[in-house]
Amino acid sequence: MWKAVETAPQHTKENDMRQIKITFVALLLAIATALPTMAGNEPVKDPDTLTTEYRNTQYIDTIRNLNINVDYPTVANEKLKVSVLRYEAETLANTAQMLSFSYDAKAKAYDGDSINFPAMLRFYTTLLTDRMNEADKANGTETPPSDTDLKILRSDDDIRYVTFSVSGYVYSGGAHGQSINRGVTFDKTTGERAVLVNDSEALRKLILTKLPEEVGAFLDDSLPPMPANPAFLKDGQVMLVYETGEIASNATGAITVAFWPYEIEDYLTAEGKRLTEVR
Repeated sequence: MWKAVETAPQHTKENDMRQIKITFVALLLAIATALPTMAGNEPVKDPDTLTTEYRNTQYIDTIRNLNINVDYPTVANEKLKVSVLRYEAETLANTAQMLSFSYDAKAKAYDGDSINFPAMLRFYTTLLTDRMNEADKANGTETPPSDTDLKILRSDDDIRYVTFSVSGYVYSGGAHGQSINRGVTFDKTTGERAVLVNDSEALRKLILTKLPEEVGAFLDDSLPPMPANPAFLKDGQVMLVYETGEIASNATGAITVAFWPYEIEDYLTAEGKRLTEVR
């Protein structure tokens, strides 16, 4: 009959070193196992259960050439959440409008739960798909198919403000498509869009000094208007963005003028002047 016999290990230098190594490895394994529960935290089994202030979702239809990429809020600040989601719905509706052949035809607005982002996104991806199909049908097979690419992504986030940068491209026929370049800053304390600058002749003169030379000729030596889209905050600077074709030829593309807050302090609103305090 075979029987296991336990014998005491001999205390040699080699055996002692081996025992130290085994003990050290066991200690590391014990620490690694305990890490998820240290400091009173339970292990997270499903990453989807993590609570974050913002989440990203992407809708990609490679057959239809439709790509939507959006950061949307899940924050407890209900005012901010509603304002951001309304802005994103407005941006999606305007993008659908760009695909319309009739300037009088308004894109149908989403009238469901304003804070139900998945339902709102489904509504607008369906609307965009329908508009693109209509454009392709009207254009015929000789024109390249419609293409829509839209990103609404959080670019800046500090104690007081959060900014979403919007970029994209829409093609629905013709020689060229339409680009989208803008942004919006929200005040976290009020949930409202932040108004950062006051329009003034002096500010327009400053803007003119930062415009490309060819734009000055396009403006016929007059001062530029303020951009159609409000100023927003990005990378610590106040951004003024002119969309393609707004103050120059389409070939020039979008034009961005950036100021540090101290450069235009005299033209900042009371809200805008807080930038010098927060930053």
